[in-house]
Amino acid sequence: MKMHYRTIELVVAASVVVISLASLFVAVFQGIVMDRTMKASVMPVIQVGHGNVGEDRQSWVMTITVHNTGLGPAEIRYFGMRWQGEPIRDTSQFLARCCAPDSVPEEERLGYMH
Repeated sequence: MKMHYRTIELVVAASVVVISLASLFVAVFQGIVMDRTMKASVMPVIQVGHGNVGEDRQSWVMTITVHNTGLGPAEIRYFGMRWQGEPIRDTSQFLARCCAPDSVPEEERLGYMH
């Protein structure tokens, strides 16, 4: 009879240890998930846009906009642009190379118009 109670006590004790370990795992995992959620909720989202028509819809302008649409602050350490594999260092030279009528073959200009 004494062995029967001993077996029940061991089963109960082992169950308590298993449940405690499972609870510890759940608590630690929930902490990790909450940390990731908090970091994602203040994450910056950088969006780059461009255009070639002025606000009045009559003039031709070249615009490049950079917006942070996320909730957290964004730190931009470097912003570079390339044209045909070469870095753009001067916007006036870039516009002369990319957009002057003589720099683009006629078939490509016509292709852009369609």
